[in-house]
Amino acid sequence: MRRRDRDRSEVEDPYSYRITSYYNRDLAKKNEVKVGELIAVDIDSVDDRGRGVGKYGNFQVIVNGGALGDKIRARVEKIKGNVIYARPISLEFSDKFKNIY
Repeated sequence: MRRRDRDRSEVEDPYSYRITSYYNRDLAKKNEVKVGELIAVDIDSVDDRGRGVGKYGNFQVIVNGGALGDKIRARVEKIKGNVIYARPISLEFSDKFKNIY
């Protein structure tokens, strides 16, 4: 039922129909990351400074000391736009020694 079709007695608060700036509010909350959180990141590439680059939700994550193919648990240090700068806490898996034998 559209707002104009409703009876005035049904509407409790005239400000309850505000338009939000997010397309989906649940999606915006789901991708919320805070400084100090622990996140798990798969390193997909390495940038020109030798830092590991991966994805976490809609964010690009940059981790010092991450190598290609690593799965790292990292702590969020800084957030700038859609880029997260993180510090590695532990290495969960590494591809470095995969082709030894």
